[in-house]
Amino acid sequence: MMNFVQKGQQYLFNGIAQGAQAVGMDLYSPLIGVDHVIIDQEITWWEMVPICNQENRYFIYATNGNYQFNRYPKPPPLLGQFTETSGYCARQLMRQCRSFNATFRLGSYQVGKSMVPLKCHCPVSCCSCPCDRPELYVSDASDQLMGTLKIPGYGPICCPAGQNTCSQMEIEMYDPQGNVRFRIQSECCQKSVVCMPFKCCGCEQTEYVILDPNYQPTGGVIKNLLNECMTEIFSSADMFAVTFPPNCYPQDKVLLMHAAIWIDYLQYRA
Repeated sequence: MMNFVQKGQQYLFNGIAQGAQAVGMDLYSPLIGVDHVIIDQEITWWEMVPICNQENRYFIYATNGNYQFNRYPKPPPLLGQFTETSGYCARQLMRQCRSFNATFRLGSYQVGKSMVPLKCHCPVSCCSCPCDRPELYVSDASDQLMGTLKIPGYGPICCPAGQNTCSQMEIEMYDPQGNVRFRIQSECCQKSVVCMPFKCCGCEQTEYVILDPNYQPTGGVIKNLLNECMTEIFSSADMFAVTFPPNCYPQDKVLLMHAAIWIDYLQYRA
């Protein structure tokens, strides 16, 4: 069980983590100097069979600004790994709305844990899952809250939220004190919302822009990339790339990678 810090508890968002010194900056050191990453979802061919949706695993690799990545014959050195733990019924029946726990590793060390609780996320109790408003909590290795991801409005079509119009989706990223660190936005007119996932037919990239709390561009972006065509057609495995905003802290990078993975759950039926 995660013992999240409460508002006002001492926790610095600069890698020193006072009040959580057991974590140590050395756990996040692999992220120092990393500006771009590839997040590659493990291919599970069993998911082609009905009611065989599996727990997800994502492999994280450092890359360059061109997002060069080759899975075969041998992928580049592994930077980190995200591993889901969830119940069978939740995976088959709830899909993107499901609750889950997950671990996040950098190298051989677990540096984070995340949780989407099982609850009705929508404040209107009579609403069903398509109207939910999920939240994802991320803690560090010592169970101190690292940050929270929230969706102001979410449904089968993109609901208005904040400064959004109905053509956008937004994820808000909060620090442990409840302050907005970044906003992630994307247009709704993309293959994951409007059409079938035929990225081989021209929808090679879907962009999610990373904005500051005042909705100004930061230079950061999350992209859903074209996977190999056979993978796109016969599996649900996706590939994402993240370009981090300049000068963001390692904990920011961990949260932004969680945001990319969560987008896979929310929009791509991971």
